[in-house]
Amino acid sequence: MGLGLTLPLAAVVLMWVLLAWRRNILDEGGAVFVGAAPLMGRWRLDFKPEFVVAVVLGLALLVWWPPLVRRLAWNRLLPGSWLVSLGWTLAINMHGGWRRLGAPLDSRQDYLYTARNTVTDPFDFLRTFTRELRTYPIHVQGHPPGPVLGLEALERLGISGASGSALVLVGIACLASPLVLIAVRALVDESEARRVAVFVGLTPSVIWVATSVDAVFAAVAVASGTALALAAVRSGAWHGDDRARSNPWAGGAMAMLGGLLAGLLAHGTYGAALFLVPTALCLVVLARHRRWAPVGLALFAAALPTLLMAGAGFWLLDGLRGTVEAYHDGVASQRPAGFFRLSNPLALAISIGPVVLAALPGKRRVGAWILVGGALAGLAVAEMSGLSKGEVERIWLPFVPWLTVATGAIPLRWQRGALGVQLVSGLAMAVMLGSPW
Repeated sequence: MGLGLTLPLAAVVLMWVLLAWRRNILDEGGAVFVGAAPLMGRWRLDFKPEFVVAVVLGLALLVWWPPLVRRLAWNRLLPGSWLVSLGWTLAINMHGGWRRLGAPLDSRQDYLYTARNTVTDPFDFLRTFTRELRTYPIHVQGHPPGPVLGLEALERLGISGASGSALVLVGIACLASPLVLIAVRALVDESEARRVAVFVGLTPSVIWVATSVDAVFAAVAVASGTALALAAVRSGAWHGDDRARSNPWAGGAMAMLGGLLAGLLAHGTYGAALFLVPTALCLVVLARHRRWAPVGLALFAAALPTLLMAGAGFWLLDGLRGTVEAYHDGVASQRPAGFFRLSNPLALAISIGPVVLAALPGKRRVGAWILVGGALAGLAVAEMSGLSKGEVERIWLPFVPWLTVATGAIPLRWQRGALGVQLVSGLAMAVMLGSPW
């Protein structure tokens, strides 16, 4: 952990560099459009009475969650992890009351506004989406039509309020926690999964989980990776069990599910390929051991959503081309690229918290590296692409669950203290940051 402990300290030093850089840009008449650099929003101190609930819950988690993780039966730990993640996310974000939870979704720049006011015929919306892209709010311009159609479907099901929609999205997003544990158990072992369970779903990123569709993308990406990890295990590819070759379809159902989820994610976010690197690595494991049936089923299922959407009138590559053009014509063209080369990693460091950051260089087994290393590889490409200048605390949420797997390297005797640092970091961010999400 020696190298790891230097990372949070380096982040603090680089934060001072970033703030000085920002001040210099502003003094020269430039702009960065991130008021709480490196984060969107503004810094302020606002301790509302509702935060008492989060403080009490945080103390309860600090005292009881680590021992519970060790004692609970596996089939109880999974729903317990989801409930803990859900409870902490809501406690951190309910400081403005029930209506405040859904307020970001009510913004005219978000997907729900388009779902309510534009979509009358989903098929017509798909056919005209790329052509009419510039007429839509900024968040809609930056994504395929999936998020709008998903929220429109909730409206049709009777979940019409922004707060109700937000609660559904939070519930789905928090599924990432137990799904991560299933993947770690499959590729490493149950002991490692239990060590990760202490921290997963409790990073400072929960501030954005409750109010961002990107957190749903995270859950879908993790579900896809977990399904392919299970496919690799059940086919015998991961543990080198040649007995599974007697059944060439072993793991096929999980492979299909993982591929289908990957295909759906591609129509929710254009960054899907980067978020799915752990999924792709599991697919490589299957191919390397010649488990061709699961590989073929995964690829076929992944292509289905694209084929169906193309038949309905939306072609993914046309949408991506239109979004990239809109991106370069928008505020991104005014944001200095060099500044965000530093700002983006610092925003991510704040999002994952000091403990996960310190744990990243720790020793771990190959299975854990598939998940953590895959996420880091996707992050590196995302950073080099130059297509994210700010707002990555929200955009990069799908990387956070896999990065949290790094906490499996933390010794048991340090767990409670490390958990306390993470919880305090989340509370401090909730009190000091006024975020638009």
